[in-house]
Amino acid sequence: MKNESIKELNEILFLMERMDKHYTIQEVNNIREGKVDRSETLEIDNLNYNLKTPEDLYQALTKIGVPPQKGWFVTLGYIESFDKLGDKNISSSIESFNDDDIQNARQLNDPRLNNLIDNPQKNKKGFMTNPYKPDSYTNYIVRAKVMQLVYGGMEDYAKQKEDVKKEIEQYQNSNKEKVQHYLMAKGLTDFVGQSYDDARNQSGENINGFSGKKYDDGSYNISFRTPKTQYKVLEYKYFLIKDANTIEEISKETAETYAKMYGVVQQHKVNKDDDIVKEVDQAIKEIKKRYHGESVFTTYKSDSIFLLKFATQDGHKKLIYNNENAIVKFIKERKKTSGNEPAVYTSKGAMSKYLGKDGSFSKYLK
Repeated sequence: MKNESIKELNEILFLMERMDKHYTIQEVNNIREGKVDRSETLEIDNLNYNLKTPEDLYQALTKIGVPPQKGWFVTLGYIESFDKLGDKNISSSIESFNDDDIQNARQLNDPRLNNLIDNPQKNKKGFMTNPYKPDSYTNYIVRAKVMQLVYGGMEDYAKQKEDVKKEIEQYQNSNKEKVQHYLMAKGLTDFVGQSYDDARNQSGENINGFSGKKYDDGSYNISFRTPKTQYKVLEYKYFLIKDANTIEEISKETAETYAKMYGVVQQHKVNKDDDIVKEVDQAIKEIKKRYHGESVFTTYKSDSIFLLKFATQDGHKKLIYNNENAIVKFIKERKKTSGNEPAVYTSKGAMSKYLGKDGSFSKYLK
């Protein structure tokens, strides 16, 4: 009995030291006996750790010292704005509805869509305003997506990035006049650094052994570099945000029909770059492609991640994280001459009934 007590005490001390979480003996026993849902835990050294907040996840990937290894497969759930569908951007106002879009909307028999058609609101210019996007800084309809990615390879990417920079520097030395013309045309000063926007992305703290950055407000992002053949969106779900605490799930058909009704094809500005600028841009693009190949490099904000599951190639689960209190920015910060209007976020827990283990994405937590 004495030896068992010492062993148990050592386990508790180990937990406290590795996670800075002061579990009681009962809490440790609950974890060991499986009374804590395994879908909310990270298993390390045959012990399970609760992971429910972005900070928990960050500690698990850094402080514990067991970041996912290269080649771990990832299922990731993320909340993002829904402001574009195909080649159409959802506009704050339009001249009129397309007849085909009206017909398709009527077939859904959705009271929201019918109300938009039957009771359009017009602005001073006579355009029909979009009630779910009153200005260009607002997204009242958001979508959550679950996708498959690969975590790892960041060290390789960092080495490749340095190799790319060296070759770009060689290009600069061999094409000084073209590069100087390019810099003047683009309003840049650092030819090598601008190829990765280094000069414009210095905020945040780089963390050794972690693919992402941590910021002064305690938030962080996490980055993935994934071969395109292994990047796949598994499911989308759409939500109408009425206010910070009132969120309603809507169907994909309703969301996409709404996007078509208020969607406009954005008119791209005429490319005024001259032949030299285009030539240099193409050279940079080809250099990057030689080193990085066909892959996607994506970054996600921790607050908007609601699901993260790591597994080996044979399907063995290594980590499952579920933050049902994920929040999303639905009104962007607006800068004005008389002062700034801050961004507006959904309240903590406002989407929990959709994001938790009993919600719309529960099948991915198994």
